[in-house]
Amino acid sequence: MAVPTFVSVSSVVGSCGGDVTVTLGAHTTNDIMLLGLVIRDTNDTVAVSSWTQIATWDRGTAARYQLWGRRAESAAEPNPLVDKDSTTGDTYAAVSIYRGCITTETAWEVVGAST
Repeated sequence: MAVPTFVSVSSVVGSCGGDVTVTLGAHTTNDIMLLGLVIRDTNDTVAVSSWTQIATWDRGTAARYQLWGRRAESAAEPNPLVDKDSTTGDTYAAVSIYRGCITTETAWEVVGAST
């Protein structure tokens, strides 16, 4: 089995309260895309359509970190929209892309429980 390789990371996008859309880098079928979020607010509900939430880390009342994942179904995946239910709190997001991951299971099972 081949070792997964890092392909690229997007630019960091940010907002002073609203939703953000991350522009994906070049990718192909079965690449794993990991979306990292920093939200300087802890009471927002966040949705990213067609992405799976992997973990959330609350940092007291100051911030929340989240990790989301998606396996590319083609080389033309839509850019992810980070949809918050409020317009408060800064939001920062970026996507890393990896190639050569297993294709028979969830590629991020090694994440484990958040602490």
